[in-house]
Amino acid sequence: MDENYIHIGNNVLIAPNVQFYTASHPIDYRERFVENWDESSGELFFRTSALPITVEDNVWIGGGSIILGGITIGFGSVVGAGSVVTKSIPAGCVAAGNPCRIIRRLEPRYKLRKIEGKDIPELQALFRNTVLIVNSKDYTQEEVEDWASCGDSIEHWKEVLSVHNYVAALDQEGHIIGFSSMNTEGYLHSMFVHKDWQHKGVASMLLSEVEKMALGYGVHKISAEVSITARPFFEKHGYKMVKEQKAKANRLYLTNYVMKKELNY
Repeated sequence: MDENYIHIGNNVLIAPNVQFYTASHPIDYRERFVENWDESSGELFFRTSALPITVEDNVWIGGGSIILGGITIGFGSVVGAGSVVTKSIPAGCVAAGNPCRIIRRLEPRYKLRKIEGKDIPELQALFRNTVLIVNSKDYTQEEVEDWASCGDSIEHWKEVLSVHNYVAALDQEGHIIGFSSMNTEGYLHSMFVHKDWQHKGVASMLLSEVEKMALGYGVHKISAEVSITARPFFEKHGYKMVKEQKAKANRLYLTNYVMKKELNY
């Protein structure tokens, strides 16, 4: 039932009789049905809504499973046969049941920790290298150099760390390979992954973590300003583009997108 988008990643295995339901209805029957409905109006006698479904790369979904709207199944995860997936499944998990629940974590799994002030030099290097190399396919050399210079000020990093809650993904040696953030109002300020760790599930794991942070703050709608490069990633995870804009980096104004997502956990 594809009243909304169903995003299927690369190398996904979907067994027979798996069902994807993007559609839903209000729980309260008074909201579900149209009061004083007129058959000749051409309108439906009930109300419906639809949320996207995202299945990330390298996922395996067992036979007979049901995936509901608003769900993301994270990178490399496995959904056991006959499961009813009512809440999103993070990257690198085995999950099964009705309702579907996480049974265990798969290895390798990147470690996560809160970012501290002492991490600023490592964040600066990662940010600069990512912008100059990864984002250069969508922006001019002048634009990425201007954007990268936004990370030169240590005082700026201290300021954003004081306003937003940052989380880092670490490799086995404890080096930061990616970072993201969330604040108490549901604004996702940053998402950057080291150039050598692209397309390995790092961003998906970070996004899952900051979305959990938002839920912990009692927030169910996330907003972000997303680059041209990052837009496809966020769209795969159920974010919708609200508008295109020109946002000031340092001296220049660069194209990015205001995107939003309603959480369904």
